[in-house]
Amino acid sequence: MDLSLATIVLWAVPVVFAITLHEAAHGYVARVFGDHTAYMLGRVTLNPLKHIDPIGTIAVPGILIAVARFTGAPLFIFGWAKPVPVNFGNLRHPKRDMLLGGGRGSGREFRHGSGLGDPAQGDGARRSDGERWTLGDGRRGC
Repeated sequence: MDLSLATIVLWAVPVVFAITLHEAAHGYVARVFGDHTAYMLGRVTLNPLKHIDPIGTIAVPGILIAVARFTGAPLFIFGWAKPVPVNFGNLRHPKRDMLLGGGRGSGREFRHGSGLGDPAQGDGARRSDGERWTLGDGRRGC
């Protein structure tokens, strides 16, 4: 794989966008369930600078890219973003709400990454003939 600056930028922009949506989704769901901590700290935003962790989002992936480039090892990238703060005491139903809030970010990624969800429309993916994918019994695929 070519590790030119253009390649790194073409990979980094969608990854940072996905991280931003993922973390904002956690904060949004926590707010819906009664915890306004992330909202008050400005973490329910599409501004990626609020979600970037200097070590996990920049340093670790950068080091892994440099190691792969200079040693010829296979490219493996790992990283993380700042966790969204949640005060369990503010949630209306803490056990249920933490389960749903924790799954919201990952659920969004699964739907959109698999093509089952359209971020602009919030509906299922469409086939080449314009029809929606279904589960075989006429129900929507997502």
